[in-house]
Amino acid sequence: MEDNLLYASALKAYATPTMLWRFLRDGAAALRSCHAEGRAYGRIALDQVVVEEEDFRFAASDGSGDTAQDVWRLAAACFHLATGFVLFDGRPQREATPIPMLRHPELQSLGELLCTCLAFDPRKRPSAETLESSARAALEGLEGQERPRRSSVAASPRKEKAAAEYDRRWPEAFLIVLICLLFLGLPARAQSEPDAQTRRLIEVSLSLRKGGEAVWTQASQALEAGKTHFTLMDELIDREHECYLLPSRLPCFGINRIIREIKDGDIVQTTGKDFKDGTDPRFGYALIEKGVKAGQTAVYDLMGRSGEQFFAVIPYDPKQAYRFAVHVDSACYEGVPGKDGMLLLTVPAEAGLPGATAWIELENQGSRDASFILINDKRGNR
Repeated sequence: MEDNLLYASALKAYATPTMLWRFLRDGAAALRSCHAEGRAYGRIALDQVVVEEEDFRFAASDGSGDTAQDVWRLAAACFHLATGFVLFDGRPQREATPIPMLRHPELQSLGELLCTCLAFDPRKRPSAETLESSARAALEGLEGQERPRRSSVAASPRKEKAAAEYDRRWPEAFLIVLICLLFLGLPARAQSEPDAQTRRLIEVSLSLRKGGEAVWTQASQALEAGKTHFTLMDELIDREHECYLLPSRLPCFGINRIIREIKDGDIVQTTGKDFKDGTDPRFGYALIEKGVKAGQTAVYDLMGRSGEQFFAVIPYDPKQAYRFAVHVDSACYEGVPGKDGMLLLTVPAEAGLPGATAWIELENQGSRDASFILINDKRGNR
């Protein structure tokens, strides 16, 4: 490996759907070229695949195996890139071995194709040419999608109606609310103290600012020892305004990687048939690290919540300028960063969750890309 190159292994568990389809497309093209010459491609490893601007460059391999094995290896490598986990934990596949699915909605079609490629019977696997064609068709569909102006806020008729109502009432409604707040002496934002479990997650998050493998190991041990039942908020997606969490390019906590490596499925599980995200009612706590592009606002649907919700937002840089707000229909709950740059915010039960249209806004007001940890104590769900 050359130090000045970026390899696919650095993107494990961070690759976007578009990147995964490109990986599959370029890998299948490399296989097809070899198969046309009457030979197999051989071993496929993420640390041998170079990431270029919009492509993946597959290096020459050892030529071992056959064409059906090549397709299986490429699918296994794509699964590794998507989840950060080695397929079947590196154990041999047997006929009765269940194939794990990529359960995220944006990865459903990719997951179905990978399952076909990973079929135990080699005769049921598609050819490299068919695989390449499928990947190209998927990419054309992704690149042809136009995002709405309000990103995911206007992703459904209910959200479009709420957004339109929000615009129609501005600024008159805001002025009325502000006058009422001034006369009543009520705060314009809701804030309360985090409970013991949330404080533990906050402490672990803050410790990760130091960086390094030793700190990551300590953080993983602290999360496992605390037996806090939480999951990643993988349902929060805004590809247009997010940036990749690559330590070599963006200073970040790395907590997503730590969580995905925790082996105790009773604490957190993020892959396989029991895939969970922040909407899962069995988990009272959820968190995620997100990178937001400079000067951009990431917008996320807030689903599967009910009653009171508590949020903590922690920027990697304590001096980072940012804004965090939770919208519930036409109401807006907004906090102010305090010590260590951390923001604490409570959305009260009176806000109307569930049943209302809700979304999160995370605005990076700085001149550089920045990473943030979002922690959600789903109090009203417990």
